Amino acid sequence: MITEGVAPEKPALKSHLDNFVNTVKIPYSAFRDPDGKPFFIVEAIGEKHTGIVLERATRKILFVGTEAAALGHLASLP
Repeated sequence: MITEGVAPEKPALKSHLDNFVNTVKIPYSAFRDPDGKPFFIVEAIGEKHTGIVLERATRKILFVGTEAAALGHLASLP
């Protein structure tokens, strides 16, 4: 679920989801809030945080886990 756009307070647009799915090649379903209903999914099901660490140049997924674990993984990178 992609809930944030270019900033945490901005909703994700279709272009953000398309870009994420097409460049990262995630092996699972992805979705976003319906147009005109920003943060609808978070309000409906509550916040579900998963931290994903990507290699910026290649968009390769380096780590998937809780946000805390993802921050720990980031701290361990050179």
